[in-house]
Amino acid sequence: FALLANIYHYSIAVKKTSPTVYNLQNKIAGWLLLPVLLISIGVTLIENNRGKADQLFKTAMDSHKQQKFDVVIETCENILARDPLHYKTHFVIANAYMSQDNFEKAAYHIEKGLLYYPNDLYALFQAGTIYIKQLKNILEKPNPDKNEIKKLEDKTLFWYGKAFAIREDFGKAWNNLGFLHERRAFRYLAENNKIEGEASLAKAKECFEKAIKQDPNYTDALLNKANILQNTGSGQEAIPIALKVLNIAMKNLHEK
Repeated sequence: FALLANIYHYSIAVKKTSPTVYNLQNKIAGWLLLPVLLISIGVTLIENNRGKADQLFKTAMDSHKQQKFDVVIETCENILARDPLHYKTHFVIANAYMSQDNFEKAAYHIEKGLLYYPNDLYALFQAGTIYIKQLKNILEKPNPDKNEIKKLEDKTLFWYGKAFAIREDFGKAWNNLGFLHERRAFRYLAENNKIEGEASLAKAKECFEKAIKQDPNYTDALLNKANILQNTGSGQEAIPIALKVLNIAMKNLHEK
């Protein structure tokens, strides 16, 4: 608009002193106005869309707190249609899909968001959790595909590894990794691969201990560690851990 006003003022001044002459320089200046105006309009539309996307994002977050996941998904899709680079939306919609056990779409969106913001710590752990949940679902099925199991294990290890490179104080993630190594150990032992099986059990125990270090009353990790001790001939060591879990459970029951 400033450019238009300046040219208009200049043209009025020229008319007062000489007849209007449209030379090459005038024509070039005139044609240059077109892309300037189009860019201005485009930027305005983009910023308007971003503003609307930010408003919708608040709606999505409120709906997520209320566990209205269908509304979250619909709102997030609307946001991404307006602003595809709104990376936080990918993380929110991924969480909503994960809550509905739609792990494929959850994985797609979490990785999409991490392309734009690769160091979002919570999203990195969320990515690992999505794949470990997929892995648990597959392992519950009869005759699961070994290639699919390895693929999900590798994905879990990759994303949790990236997260742990930033911070290590996430007990649930360590517990999930312990589960991964424990189930891998059972497969190795079933195949009579004792060396790999024992090595995987040792890794699982280490992961459970790291989870317990973050939260000494983390009952899932305590039970998992006790289970490994029992299965490796150290049942006496497992007894006090199991009793601790029972005491925690009874305490929580009395508090409720």
